[in-house]
Amino acid sequence: MAIQDSWNSTEKEIYKAWQSGKIELLGPSKVCEEIANKLKTRADSIRSVYARMKRYGAFPQKKEYIQLSLRMPPEMHEDLRDLAYDKKKSINSLLLQGVRYVLRRK
Repeated sequence: MAIQDSWNSTEKEIYKAWQSGKIELLGPSKVCEEIANKLKTRADSIRSVYARMKRYGAFPQKKEYIQLSLRMPPEMHEDLRDLAYDKKKSINSLLLQGVRYVLRRK
């Protein structure tokens, strides 16, 4: 699905953020806050539009993920857990961010 002519500026900004992978990387709440600041509106109204778009199929199906086992020293796991808590992100999202960084540097 592409951006529709009938969409308003909010819907277009949300779709652009989804298309660029920003929503997956930063999370919907953070992206909705950024869009709200850009459009000078409230973040909760942007989140509401995002939820409606998601519910009614504006975004294609989610990607399929694989399960992965990972070995790491306990100290590294504790550091990662602390970082995730401080950044208010999941350990999984931090690991994915690191993998994306390594892949971009190839």
